[in-house]
Amino acid sequence: MATSVSRFGYSHVMINIQSMFALRANYMLTSIKEHYSRPKYSKINTLAKLTLFGLTYVYAVKLIDTLSPGIFSLAALAMAVVGLSIVAGLIQISFFIALYSRFVPKDRQTLRVAAWFAIFGSAIGMLPKLLAMALLLQKPFLFILIRYGNQIRVLCPWLSATLLCVFCMIFLLKYRFNGKRSLKYAFVFGAFGWLIMASAQFLVLMNYFTDGRWNGLANLFTAGPHLFVTASSLTLLSLCFFYYKFAVISEVRR
Repeated sequence: MATSVSRFGYSHVMINIQSMFALRANYMLTSIKEHYSRPKYSKINTLAKLTLFGLTYVYAVKLIDTLSPGIFSLAALAMAVVGLSIVAGLIQISFFIALYSRFVPKDRQTLRVAAWFAIFGSAIGMLPKLLAMALLLQKPFLFILIRYGNQIRVLCPWLSATLLCVFCMIFLLKYRFNGKRSLKYAFVFGAFGWLIMASAQFLVLMNYFTDGRWNGLANLFTAGPHLFVTASSLTLLSLCFFYYKFAVISEVRR
């Protein structure tokens, strides 16, 4: 009788242990399933925040250099400033790659092309920064950048801003926002910011190709820092809104 009771107790304990492990396993499987089914936005959120910080940094550096020319003339300081600008540019490229992977449906060819415009535009915008580093390092393998330095300084910022502006406009026309008005406004502000930048850089481009012979442009450039500060500030505010919306976004539907 005692033996039967002990066997019964042993079996009861084993059943309880098995039930406990089954429940634990089921909980773990459910947690894993929820983890992988939950949309992961942390990557694009983080990249948007970093890009926002990088944008603010680049603006501050250009503003200081415009108002106080030569302040970054010390070689070590100049290299650190340019190096951080390059890092900011790489983060921006990473952001648009993440946007491409998260936002663009595989069957929407127009949006895929637009996203590639943004990636290429960000990459082209890196060339003036790489040129600045090449001028500091003076390495033979970088001389090709120095050789075409004037063209890079003039053409690349305009082309970069134009491609990014076209990217925003295509998304505004073709992307299904599904009632997410804040996201739509982000692209509106992005298009506005890059349009200002492209317009300002177009004036620089025309001044280069006309060798400064266009009187209208000459009058504009006499404004000097005032024109730069106004255009850059409007661009900064617009693009800050664009990146901020991606920094706080919590839902994406392809």
